[in-house]
Amino acid sequence: MKVCIQPHFVGREPVWEEHKEFYKNCVGPGWQKHLDDLTLKLEALGWNGMLDQVKEKFGTLRFYWVNNIQGIFGEIAEDLVENAEARSGFICEECGKYGKLRGQGWVVTLCTECWEKRLKEKNKLVVAALVEADGCTCKGDFTCEAHRA
Repeated sequence: MKVCIQPHFVGREPVWEEHKEFYKNCVGPGWQKHLDDLTLKLEALGWNGMLDQVKEKFGTLRFYWVNNIQGIFGEIAEDLVENAEARSGFICEECGKYGKLRGQGWVVTLCTECWEKRLKEKNKLVVAALVEADGCTCKGDFTCEAHRA
C-alpha cells in the first residue's frame, strides 16, 4: 500500500510512497512490522492511505491519520490504531522484541539488551567528554593519577 502525508499548504502536491519505505523515516526498525500489520488491516477496511504524521512520542507510537472509512468499519479502524499505539509500549523500537518503557525525562520503549547497549554508548560519550576536558591521555580507562583519585 502507498501512504502519503496530507498536504498542509495550498498548492503542495501529495507524494505517495510505499508504506514500508515511508515508515523507515518515522520510527525505529523494531516497529516496522507493527506498522506494516496496522497498515494492511486499515487497507482491508478501506483506508485510502492519507496520513498527518507517524512518530514516537513519550516512548510509544503516534499514528495520526485521516480516517476516510465510513460507519462501523471506521470505528473498528479507530480501535485498531488505538490498540497499535498502546501495544507499541511493549515492543522494542530497535529490534522488535518484547520491550518496556525506560528512561527518565526522555522515555523510550526498548528491550533489556537494546537498553543496556544504549546506556553503554551514552557512558562512552560521557567518559570521552570528561577525558577530553581534563586533557588526560588515559582514554577513559582510569589508569592515570587524575582519574584514580
